Amino acid sequence: VLLASPNFADTARALVAAMPEGSLEFIDITWSHFADKTPRIVLDASHVQGRDVILLADVCMDDVLSYFSVVYAVPRYFARTFLVVTPFFPTGTMERVEYEGEIATAMTLARMMNATPSPTVGSTCFLHFDIHALATRFFFSDGIKPLLTTALPLLQEVVATEMTPDQNASKKPLMIAFPDEGARKRFKVLLGDAFDLCVCSKTRVGDKRVLVLQEGDPDGRDVLIVD
Repeated sequence: VLLASPNFADTARALVAAMPEGSLEFIDITWSHFADKTPRIVLDASHVQGRDVILLADVCMDDVLSYFSVVYAVPRYFARTFLVVTPFFPTGTMERVEYEGEIATAMTLARMMNATPSPTVGSTCFLHFDIHALATRFFFSDGIKPLLTTALPLLQEVVATEMTPDQNASKKPLMIAFPDEGARKRFKVLLGDAFDLCVCSKTRVGDKRVLVLQEGDPDGRDVLIVD
């Protein structure tokens, strides 16, 4: 059974259409609000009980309550298994503090996910794509299972089929740019030696952050930024 937040409903329907007939069923959820802006959400629980359930949804910072209302409810309606696909972990860049008083909101969001009940079989699983720092996995408790994956193979497939040298304006192989050292450490091992690289570093000039080219020569090349 596939559930989805409103902004992923079209994606959910496309996934169902791409699967063998009868193998995946999309169940619509009524997402609305009362006059005071609090969530009013309706889910047909009979479609969830005893089923393997996937929820495709994002954590919208304007409506976190709606997201967690559904996430917490599905296991309590006796879903057999529960996978929450949240492609973007929005507070991922705030996984550490640099001075006392700064708040690591990545830990806050992880705590909210940690409170998710378990389905009847196993633990609730959360799938995130390209989370900012892999160390964020240690913010999650043993009560849930975080699955941190990457969409980089899909990017490589697109580059190989749709961004060949003949299709590039420069007629040269595509170059990959990393905006900082952290991006290089994260993704260089996945890209291997398939691309020429350029690496930047971030330098503070007053109140501004300035990118400085540290390595590589992108002059006249088509460049794809990976961060």
